[in-house]
Amino acid sequence: MEDYGFCNQTFSANLKSPLTDLVGLTQITIEITTQNASNDFVYAKSILDKATAPDMIKVLTECVKDYQAIRGSFIKAMRSFTLQDYRGMLNYELPNSKSVALCQEGFSSAKPGPDPYFILIERNRQLQILIAMSVVTGHYLVSCSHCFWFFSLSYAYDM
Repeated sequence: MEDYGFCNQTFSANLKSPLTDLVGLTQITIEITTQNASNDFVYAKSILDKATAPDMIKVLTECVKDYQAIRGSFIKAMRSFTLQDYRGMLNYELPNSKSVALCQEGFSSAKPGPDPYFILIERNRQLQILIAMSVVTGHYLVSCSHCFWFFSLSYAYDM
């Protein structure tokens, strides 16, 4: 349920209209995923610059590389989206879940609290959700063009 709340909050905070259609929802997911990947890159880089433990340096180096790659993929996905090349957009989005999962695996020693690694784990979890939201909306754009009215109306009633 926590993930649903995050998804709902993301859409609600970024809707231009309560009747936003699937194209608009897809645009929101790409923009927010790109923004979060950029922010996560900066945050992970700042932790990396202060890290001293070799194992954390290794993990953080991988995460920084992954966040940069995700950001680049989503910039390309937005370019494809703008050109209404939804299959191309989806092809840029799909591989990114694996990158986020690899980064997440490296933080098995982080504990809840103000630990900067735990904060990064939470940010990483949110990025995983955003990537999933992007893939789902992208999938529907590719496979369900006749569903636009259903999605815009059903979301408007959910608000």
